[in-house]
Amino acid sequence: MLLFAYINAIFPDVLDYRRGFDSITGPMASLIVAFPVYIFLTRFLNQDIRKHSEKKELWIRRWLIYLTLFLAGLAIFIDFITLVRFFLNGDTTLRFICKALAVFIVAGGVFEYYLMDIRGKWEKDEKHSVIAGYVAGIAVIAIIVAGFVVVGTPKEIRSVRIDQERVSDLRDIQWQTINYWQKKNSLPTTLADLDDSISGYSAPADPETEEAYTYKVNGPRSFTLCANFSSESREDGAQDYRYPIKSISGGQDSWTHGEGETCFDRTIDPDLYKTPRPVF
Repeated sequence: MLLFAYINAIFPDVLDYRRGFDSITGPMASLIVAFPVYIFLTRFLNQDIRKHSEKKELWIRRWLIYLTLFLAGLAIFIDFITLVRFFLNGDTTLRFICKALAVFIVAGGVFEYYLMDIRGKWEKDEKHSVIAGYVAGIAVIAIIVAGFVVVGTPKEIRSVRIDQERVSDLRDIQWQTINYWQKKNSLPTTLADLDDSISGYSAPADPETEEAYTYKVNGPRSFTLCANFSSESREDGAQDYRYPIKSISGGQDSWTHGEGETCFDRTIDPDLYKTPRPVF
């Protein structure tokens, strides 16, 4: 899952909507917690088998190893079928090749390790068993470090999530402003004018500083919204910072922002957002 997420980040596809931090941070968290436990238990079991060789013939142990081999082989088989289906449906060739290699290396490595285990190699050759553990550990560490390179540190991710909240707030204020103009045929003078005790709406404030967002009226149908962002927005496979929306002026707009204060000028197109007729 983690390697697939990296491949999607490096080779983004316009047809792939599975973006965001969770596609990487979720598998990273699983790997960080599960892999050390796996290494410890594997080392413990291998040492126990070396001390008590009769345990290698226990039916439960052999059954579990054969089950692991079966599942690893099944994973290779199913994943290759899935990848070929994606390829036939138009997935890019380079993405397909990289994902196929990822499946082959990961599932193939698991299959090879336990095939050697069932043949007794790790019981007889402790040195190579330890080397295999180090190789797997180095590979996992490299993969985890790559995750931090792609999505950033936890502090950076938090800053981006807060910026996403700011963009969401600005979008909310924008549409509330449009609704206000449609109902009253004029723009609110301040954000406080949007407060409605009946609906319970009140203009949101900055989630980090709790200060009000900047709002300025530029004309009868034009206004500006500003916020102070923690980082510069960018768009890639792992960090989908941009929030493209249909512009209220009839064109195509986005919420792309820089670090620090960024302002967004909006002009309401009366042909797109006509004032609703009163209902009697």
